[in-house]
This record gives sequence, C-alpha cells and structure tokens, in this order.
Amino acid sequence: MTPFKYEIAYGEPYTDPVLNFTFRNCTKGQELVNGICVDCIVGYFNVEANSECQICPANANCLGTDKLIADVGYWRSSEFSSGVYRCLANGACKGGLEGWLCETGYEGLLCHECVGPLDD
Repeated sequence: MTPFKYEIAYGEPYTDPVLNFTFRNCTKGQELVNGICVDCIVGYFNVEANSECQICPANANCLGTDKLIADVGYWRSSEFSSGVYRCLANGACKGGLEGWLCETGYEGLLCHECVGPLDD
C-alpha cells in the first residue's frame, strides 16, 4: 500500500505514517466473535487456542474460559482434553479441575490401577 502524500502550505511534502498492526490469535478459553477474542461463557469451555467454545460435556461443570471441572468419579486425560469418562473403580477418581488426578492408592488411565505400599 502506498502512503498518501500531502503538501503543507509552504510546499513541503508530508507523508502519512504507515501503521502496521499485528493481532494475536485467540488463546485457549477464548473464541473469535466479530473479529474480537472473547472468553467462553459459563457452561462452555475450550482447551485449544483458535477454536470455538464448546458446550460443557455431561458429568462436568464448565465455569467459562478453559475451566472444565470433571465431576467426582469421572476422569479426563489432561488439562487439554475435552473428554470426561466415568471411572472404572468407585472412589478412584477425584474429579475436579485436575480431573486426571487419582485418589491415593490409584493411578493410570481412568485411575484403574491399584497402587499399594511396596513390600520389603
């Protein structure tokens, strides 16, 4: 784009400054609405940058932005996962914002592995 040129009263050339703007991408917990990044509202979430907000899945509570809270007894694989799964063992999954964490004595996928004290 060529900048516009003007002449001031005394014949001196004047050039409009050229302004370059760089816009950031939307972060996780936001979506693009009418060219503006806005936070996901309560009942929705998004765990990936530059994606649309999703409705909260069953067995979870979504506080808006990227906050997906798994119900007690449910598990998700990481803070970046949107899938919420019922645990195989009762009382093994903590749920919560860090839904991939297991109760003491459990570990692994769906908190299905028992972990006990080591034998001497």
